[in-house]
Amino acid sequence: MYMHSWQAVVQSFAIAQSGKPASQTFLKADFSYMKPYYKRALEWQDDKLTIDWNTAFTNKVQYQPQFGTQKAAMMPMGTRRQPSHRQ
Repeated sequence: MYMHSWQAVVQSFAIAQSGKPASQTFLKADFSYMKPYYKRALEWQDDKLTIDWNTAFTNKVQYQPQFGTQKAAMMPMGTRRQPSHRQ
């Protein structure tokens, strides 16, 4: 897989999947909910499932050549899911 060097790649998954509103996390500067997502990203790098962040950033690796030329089969991008207000 290829994880691009944008911080939002990891953070978007954490925000969308934490289940907590921004008023309890982001706006209070409590970013502890992101820890398991960063841990997982580092594990993927350690396991050589993706290029490490330093290599991707230093070499200015772009996602299109990785995914578009089939060097990577998966490219997690993250998204911001709006929480449901239904009870």
